[in-house]
Amino acid sequence: LVLGCDDDETNTSGASASPTHTDTNFWTESGRASGTSAAEVQTGTMTGMKDYVWIEAYCKGGNSNDNFINFNNDEGGNYANLYSRNGGSYASDTGQGVGLRIAQGTTTEQFCNMFVVNRATQRKLGFGYTVSDQAGGDSDRQMFSVKWNNTSDQITNVGLDRADSTFTYGIIRVWVGE
Repeated sequence: LVLGCDDDETNTSGASASPTHTDTNFWTESGRASGTSAAEVQTGTMTGMKDYVWIEAYCKGGNSNDNFINFNNDEGGNYANLYSRNGGSYASDTGQGVGLRIAQGTTTEQFCNMFVVNRATQRKLGFGYTVSDQAGGDSDRQMFSVKWNNTSDQITNVGLDRADSTFTYGIIRVWVGE
């Protein structure tokens, strides 16, 4: 299953237009934010939320603290994730207060992709990966599954958080899908 997949490939304009196909995209950008020398970058309140959320984050830390993504400014210990670094053994975080740990401490550039099911009355479950630049030209990757233990709200705000430190820069973009 590919969320947002268009397997028709038929153009809806001109003489060969398909009567059952539309060019409406599954994903619509809902929020974006960026910051420098900040401890947290927030999208602010996003409207028109849907059942699926796609998050992209790109950042560079000023020191070796970890990076987190949180939802709706919740820092109350409601996050859990299971992750593996570079194909190694799985480790877990439960009761995380800052958010979902997307990468372990590094001062290098990091790119994260995360997909989350966003139904208000259910826990938010998702998966993703982070790729980090490393010294010597190598890259690290962290694969993870995530849970936000909230059964009363949809995700309406996404934050990229540096915990007790600051980002050199941080960028976050959020898309929503039907």
